[in-house]
Amino acid sequence: MSLILTLRNAEAAPEGVATSFTVEGDGALIGRSKNCDWNLPDSANIVSSRHAEVRRDGETWVLKDISTNGTYLNGAEERMASEHRLAASIWDQLAVHASRVRLLNDPRRVLGRYELLTELARVGWNSYRAWRPTADLSAVRFPAFVRAEREHTGALTPLLPDAAALRRALLRVRLHGYRAAELLIVEFCDTSRADGLFRKYSAFVVGDRVLPRHLFVSANWHLKKPDRDDPATACEQDAYLEANPHREALRRLFGIAGIDYGRADYSTMGESLQVWEINTNPTQLRMAERLTEAFAALDVSADPREEIAVSLDPALLLTAAREARARRRVLRQRELVEQALASPLAQSVRRVARMLRNP
Repeated sequence: MSLILTLRNAEAAPEGVATSFTVEGDGALIGRSKNCDWNLPDSANIVSSRHAEVRRDGETWVLKDISTNGTYLNGAEERMASEHRLAASIWDQLAVHASRVRLLNDPRRVLGRYELLTELARVGWNSYRAWRPTADLSAVRFPAFVRAEREHTGALTPLLPDAAALRRALLRVRLHGYRAAELLIVEFCDTSRADGLFRKYSAFVVGDRVLPRHLFVSANWHLKKPDRDDPATACEQDAYLEANPHREALRRLFGIAGIDYGRADYSTMGESLQVWEINTNPTQLRMAERLTEAFAALDVSADPREEIAVSLDPALLLTAAREARARRRVLRQRELVEQALASPLAQSVRRVARMLRNP
């Protein structure tokens, strides 16, 4: 049994690089090093020297992340390797008892932010695209902005008017401790209406139920919280919550994303929905009655005294713990960089630099 691997962004590969590779025997090593079975040169060093290992495990193939930059499966929110394999293993063990448990969000099907936005642009749902910094960026439509791919912190930059501004912004973001592999470039999609205001809708899917959650209205395109509190806005939100006008379109959206539980953030542009993201672990400050009912409807009839045994691979648990520590180190390094850049000394240096540029 052989396995064929293919580069999805083959157009961005250096000339002469094999865009597909057939794994024979018991496995293969993938990476930037010439000693790897599938050699993938990368001047940006996003691909590690020894990036991933593919090996046969009975009748299946296992992809093991051995990189310093991370290997991601289907755009997953977290590094693939151990955590993803643990989740998939638990899912498989619980699925054997399908009559006694309700499983949502199969880890093998859920699309992450980049994969989802790419698919929605491909099928003509979204009118904008998202790009990784390592791709050929000549077709990016401006204005655009930079954000972290696997975080929910929103835009890291203002709207950037052109490619030169994008290059400078990427450099600044990198100086703040972000790695290129952690970033996305997102084309700006203007969903403001005739009144000049932007609207961000949020809706949950819980099993087979689609439930509207809230509507934020703001004059700011980067809409994280509502900044308008007037009778007209309250009336508009109440109408949205009551009518659930986008239920069927959202049902199709969650189907495309492979998501059974999560919250979609989106806006409207004419008759179409422009989707920003789907959060599969949304914060719940308080539970609305309809959400509580939806969760209760997920319950299955089972004897609570019957236990389901789940086994976890000790080696995977150990690797997952190491990866969690590595992520905490990255976040701590980023915090230290932010603190250093916000120090009085750094601010003085920036003032002097501006004076030198504009004498």
